[in-house]
Amino acid sequence: MKKNCIKSMTFFILLLVFSVGLTASGFAVATGGVTAVEAQQTNEEIVAEVLNDPTVSVAAKAQVQAKADFVATYRDDPEAAIQALQNFNAQQGNIITPGAIITSGGSFTAQLPLSLQSISVGDPAYYALAVTPIRQETNTWCAAATIQQTLRYIRGTSYVLPTQSAIMGTVHSGPGLNTVLSYLNTKQTRNTYIRANASTKDAFDDLLAYSTLSFSPMVFTLKATSTANWPFTTQGHFTNCDGFYAATNAGYLISDPYYFPHYLPNVTIANPGYLPRNFTQLKNVNTTLMGTSYMQVGY
Repeated sequence: MKKNCIKSMTFFILLLVFSVGLTASGFAVATGGVTAVEAQQTNEEIVAEVLNDPTVSVAAKAQVQAKADFVATYRDDPEAAIQALQNFNAQQGNIITPGAIITSGGSFTAQLPLSLQSISVGDPAYYALAVTPIRQETNTWCAAATIQQTLRYIRGTSYVLPTQSAIMGTVHSGPGLNTVLSYLNTKQTRNTYIRANASTKDAFDDLLAYSTLSFSPMVFTLKATSTANWPFTTQGHFTNCDGFYAATNAGYLISDPYYFPHYLPNVTIANPGYLPRNFTQLKNVNTTLMGTSYMQVGY
């Protein structure tokens, strides 16, 4: 009887290890999720926490303030918000080399001669960043593959990516959202990633507009208990939300490191890893993971 109890307990502990990680402060959190305290923070509190953190550089704090200002004004005055973001990047010497995008027609393009200076109002609604999907090497290494996808897009093909095993050695099994964002901030300076809440489609679109305009892929996490909103079930998963995808009625494009024939034999699409979704589907799987009525993403 004791042996059976020990085996059962061992299995339960192993199950927890694969589905739950620890934050830097030691609090348990679901893969891609946030702590109960983090879940209750407003966007203003999240930004203030970064700005008051003595370990964050002056340049990084300026980026965070600039993105907060953009999101606060973009909905009411997009032209002014874009202009302010252009001015900030010019003042900071933050020269952004754009990566490839996917146009509203759904075609994959080579790198286009786009910059923040040449993007006009409304353009974010017509393209997604062409974030190349990278297959996760095990069925639990979605965080590492999403980090690779993000860094490959931001830093280009000449950048030597850290291996997935090396990344997992740093972020550990089942990392929370903040852990992955913090890791990304140590590997690139284009965008200081922070967490943000979105309770409506407009709020989510504003965050995504910043991601597309700054050529910095959004980090999107989810939990799917059925295939109603996602093509597979998962207790916690990392992906990139690439942007707006007007080629389908779905509206958004996801680069998913698990959406490959290696894991899903029925995946026969021409470009494995790319997954169009609509807002309702995104909100359902993200809020299920977060345990809140509003979405929480990294941008």
